[in-house]
Amino acid sequence: MENNTLGTDLTPASPYYINTTVDYIFNDWDDAIGDANVFASFDPNWCGDIEAQNSLFDSGWVNTYALYGNGTMIYNGFDIDYLGAATVPGTEDINAFAKIWLLELQLPWWEDYDLPCSRKTIVVGGEILTTTTLQMLVPYILILVSAIAATAGILYKKKTP
Repeated sequence: MENNTLGTDLTPASPYYINTTVDYIFNDWDDAIGDANVFASFDPNWCGDIEAQNSLFDSGWVNTYALYGNGTMIYNGFDIDYLGAATVPGTEDINAFAKIWLLELQLPWWEDYDLPCSRKTIVVGGEILTTTTLQMLVPYILILVSAIAATAGILYKKKTP
């Protein structure tokens, strides 16, 4: 977690404090993180706020932001199934997840925010497609290559005299 006005896990006395420890006994953060969508970008303007590993063992950014003009764009990839209207923002469990959403909504405009962008989300030399995903795509790629080869063979078949 990058410590900023979107949350900090360093100082419990801070109004931005969020306990990012996952407690699997109560399954509180487990669903929000387990079903999270990770963020990958080649754009150097996106900054990482919170990293996590979902249930597919994909590790990456689940909360990011980019400064744009006088505003801020925020990506929140957490699953919101267990976040209800009655969930009170707090520092732990699913309440901490609600607090993340609240801090996003309360983020000040223009120069009043504290977003240092100390951790870039840019993928440099990495792979967005995991090995597992590529293995699942191999049969489809082979079918596509075969179809292209067959079509090319039909279209460019030379007639013999």
